Amino acid sequence: MHKFKLVYQVIINAMLDLPGVTEPKSRVENAEGYRLTTKGIEWFVSRYLNEASEARSPLASPLLAEYLGELPPACVITSEYDPLRDEGEMYAQRLIAAGVDVCLKRYNGVIHGFFNMQETLEEAQDALALVCAMLAEAFGKELQ
Repeated sequence: MHKFKLVYQVIINAMLDLPGVTEPKSRVENAEGYRLTTKGIEWFVSRYLNEASEARSPLASPLLAEYLGELPPACVITSEYDPLRDEGEMYAQRLIAAGVDVCLKRYNGVIHGFFNMQETLEEAQDALALVCAMLAEAFGKELQ
């Protein structure tokens, strides 16, 4: 079995608190009308886990981990109109507080899943360029 070291995290519109215990306001503000809905989140969570009790595990909900200080640097991308926006931004703030190097960027005016809209959205093109630059830097540092 090969072991490898995680070098970098890329977090794009991610669900980081499956049970919603951090009470992210974006789940209420953006509950409907922006592609991913709060009810949709509940549906995905119900299919992601073997049983509901797993939702509080830091392996399923990294935002609920007690300590994040040993994690690698991260690029966290959020969308203004996304029920998951606050989870990503809370996760980034927790990483920063733990001393982890973080690039956090919120793309205003876009919805969950915008990253996949490379052909139509300038924000998606910018986000892809940001991720590529951050990964190039991370792997460049690691290869030295």
